[in-house]
Amino acid sequence: MTLLFLLLAASGSMMLTVVLGLADGDRSGCELAAGADPSDPSWTQSARTVGQAVAYRLCQSVWEPPPPWWQLVGWPLLLTASAVLLFLLLPRWKARAGRVVPLAAVDPDGEVDALVAELAGTTGLATVPRVVVDPAAGGSGAVVFGRTGRPVVRLQGGLLVDRHRDPVRFRAVLLHELAHVANRDITLTYATITLWRVFLALVLLPYLLWEGHVVHGVLADGRMPVPDRPMLLAAFTVTLVHLARSDVLRSREVYADLTALRWGADPGGWAGGVPQGAAGPVPRAHALTSVLAPVLALLRTHPQWSLRRSALSDPAPLFRTHAAAFFLTGATVVLVDQHLLYYLAPYNLATIGITQAITLLSAALVTAIAGVSLWRTVAYAVLTGARVPSGLWAGGWLGAGIAAGTVLTSSGGSGVWVPQRPQILLLPVAVGLAYGWWLTQCAHLWTRTRRGRSLRPALLISLGAVVPALGLWLAWWHLMGILYASGFTARAAGVAQWVYAWFPTATPGDDPGRVPGIATVLPLLGSITAVFLIPLALTLLWVVPLIAWAAGPAKERPGRRSTEASADPAPGGDLVPAPGVGGPAKERPDRRSARASLDPPQAGALVPAPGVAVGEGVVPPLRRVLLPGLLGAVVACVAFAGVQAYLHTGRPVAGDRGGLYALRYTAGTLLALAAPAGLAALVAGFRTGRFRLLGSLIAAQSTVLLGFFGVTVLASLDGCAGPLAVLQDSCSWRPAWQLRLFPYLYVLNVALVLATVLATLPAGVGAAAAAALRRVRPARPREAAAPAPGRGTRGRRVAAGVLCAAALGLSGTADVSRMPALTFTVDVAAAQNSTAQLAAVPDAPVSAATRARQVNAWYGLGGDTVLDRLFALSDQLTTALRAPQGGSWDALDRRLRPICEQWGRAGLYEAVWFRVPDRETQADWHSVAVHAAQGGPRCTAALSAHDQNALLSALRELVAAGRCTASVNARIDAVLRADGRRGTVRTQAQGTACERAG
Repeated sequence: MTLLFLLLAASGSMMLTVVLGLADGDRSGCELAAGADPSDPSWTQSARTVGQAVAYRLCQSVWEPPPPWWQLVGWPLLLTASAVLLFLLLPRWKARAGRVVPLAAVDPDGEVDALVAELAGTTGLATVPRVVVDPAAGGSGAVVFGRTGRPVVRLQGGLLVDRHRDPVRFRAVLLHELAHVANRDITLTYATITLWRVFLALVLLPYLLWEGHVVHGVLADGRMPVPDRPMLLAAFTVTLVHLARSDVLRSREVYADLTALRWGADPGGWAGGVPQGAAGPVPRAHALTSVLAPVLALLRTHPQWSLRRSALSDPAPLFRTHAAAFFLTGATVVLVDQHLLYYLAPYNLATIGITQAITLLSAALVTAIAGVSLWRTVAYAVLTGARVPSGLWAGGWLGAGIAAGTVLTSSGGSGVWVPQRPQILLLPVAVGLAYGWWLTQCAHLWTRTRRGRSLRPALLISLGAVVPALGLWLAWWHLMGILYASGFTARAAGVAQWVYAWFPTATPGDDPGRVPGIATVLPLLGSITAVFLIPLALTLLWVVPLIAWAAGPAKERPGRRSTEASADPAPGGDLVPAPGVGGPAKERPDRRSARASLDPPQAGALVPAPGVAVGEGVVPPLRRVLLPGLLGAVVACVAFAGVQAYLHTGRPVAGDRGGLYALRYTAGTLLALAAPAGLAALVAGFRTGRFRLLGSLIAAQSTVLLGFFGVTVLASLDGCAGPLAVLQDSCSWRPAWQLRLFPYLYVLNVALVLATVLATLPAGVGAAAAAALRRVRPARPREAAAPAPGRGTRGRRVAAGVLCAAALGLSGTADVSRMPALTFTVDVAAAQNSTAQLAAVPDAPVSAATRARQVNAWYGLGGDTVLDRLFALSDQLTTALRAPQGGSWDALDRRLRPICEQWGRAGLYEAVWFRVPDRETQADWHSVAVHAAQGGPRCTAALSAHDQNALLSALRELVAAGRCTASVNARIDAVLRADGRRGTVRTQAQGTACERAG
């Protein structure tokens, strides 16, 4: 599924590059007109376009219109249809009459056919596969192809020749091919093959032809082509697809070996023999070959014989997490997001809901790979009595892959290879560590509390719980995290304006911009609330483990023998019964595996590995996580009351309680919730041992949940207790979620995020300290005794259930209230104003040649049209003023009013077109807008009032606007001619000095 999704996403975005390249557009021209410098790859270039989003969108609509939707939708559809067609035709081609013959043609006595039928019946196959022979093949192997419902086994001629000489090998090869049928991997295998071949023909080939055309053009201009990011992104995508395809093909062979071994095949029949094509002694590997061996192994579509032999004797390597696989999976997340967002960008379809849906989908794909792998590792460790891994190593590599994918794709508008703040790239690594740690501990907890029962429901529930959290973090990472890494800096003055817009006040007091760190902290916390569904996503992270915890220690189910389980992996990675145990021989193997999958042994079946403390996985009592959360909530309520009492001492008069005062109220509320949550997490983590992360999360989040209920009551009754009054002067029930100066949902979202961070960090420090202590003083083995249920166990389970229901109810209600905003599209004007207000975009100097390119783009893509209209208005005004004077006000009104009204509207040109990318010219251009915006309305008002003096003053404004227009044209002409370009089309007038507006 992941391979299919990556191929479809990559096909759309790569073909979009080709389609846009073939179209007659000028995207780079629009960026130059906005003032972007092609030689400056920093985030400020994106800020310049977003800060002028209205003009940029207008420029794109004229000079780079999006291609017709059917051109882009058609490629994924064509890819899918072609893959389906090839999938149906490929078996016919492989089994064509000119290449193979029916088995009956070379087996007249039917001996081989009878053996195949016997093996199929013994192994429980519902359908006997069709068998054909390739008589021209001299090898001694076989292959199965087609699809799961209609398999075809093709035997090589050499295998039939060796049948009598080596019947053990012949039987083993047949069982191996029948295992593919039983494992139901034929359809998956050939779907992978056909998708890859179609992708090469329909997507990669046109893309390479287009890139070759671009490189040829660069060489023709006498320049040296340099690989750009789109080319490297395409190459990396192809590499990932090939690696994923190779992994699918390698894995199926190993699992087929294990299935055949369970059926009684002699492993020497295929794994112990010499591989086809090998003869003589194996040459000694060179040093370079030894170094490249792990990399080359990832590129192979067939597993090495050494791996197949070792897997038959010890399947443990199949359950280990591999750093390379997790790293590539993390990089795949960013690539999928980048391909899809780029694919939708030309059509302005990136609504908030669609953007988060993309990240949720990529998170689900990653969890289907990484999450299942970690669960299998934990289940195998519990089954064999080995030490359960922490998951930190695998999660760290997953996060490193996300960081590497971010650098490769240059998401967020920064084109540099090393971002301005490279330390922020450690954040994906930290998130990956927490992701792997949480999944491993959750799997360990469920295996301990559901022993003897199928873990499939627990697997699905835990994976479903972590997907929203990972998806929303990815959305935030694309929204703000990458931007911060690229060097984004907010202006303190802009943040102060934001505070006053958020908390309006009649009389502004102290400047919020002077608060230390506010320009960094407030935009960062504000970006958290821009992501939706945070309460529900974070609530699931602790509610799901709490449900398992509340179930208590598992009881051994009577009548079930734990020794009937073994560590043999099924094709899908499940744990299945040992050979010859459980069920009749003719039972279908895939059904038997499904029933026994992920079934851990009973309590008495665990045999600890050497050096493993038996009791280290015992689930602590439930009170160790509930009690710290309850006490923390009490402390949070008391702390919030203290915040109210403190703020009451300096309360301003009514009407002045916004601004910095309301901001202090919000910050104090967050502190009152977060500090007790961190303390509760520290206590719970210390008392829960192996499950310290889950215990810390449960204690911290329950503190915030219960404390937030108390905060809601106290804030709603503001004014009823005199010493605690903050915003109100009288006693009344005013719901906290309706208070203008109390950001209810903001507090909930940020408090939950802070509680998650404060729970994870101490747990990580505690785990590191415990690991260091174990190295110094190894744990003493002790008996694994599950805690006996006490008198209060039932009550604590009821309390846990009530807590879970309350948490899900509050988080669900909060998310539902914001659900309509998911369909909102990005407000271009709002994004432009927000960027202009917050972003501290430096006016970096550029070379004269680059300045000329920018000015030429500004003028050629639309500025000339705007100047022509302004010149026409100026000429009309001059003609009207030179006309014979005299007559009535009505005649004057008829002559001047249309001109004045048009001048008034001309002031909008500055808002709908780019700022001139030249400082002096921009000053004149701004003066045009100011004079026009002031003079036009004054002129019409003076005509209506018959005020001669006001009319003369307004006309002077309009004349000044015309002179500034001429000055803009003259400066642009000078810049263009200085660079050897053709100047403006209008002849320059003498004495066109601009009277700049203040």
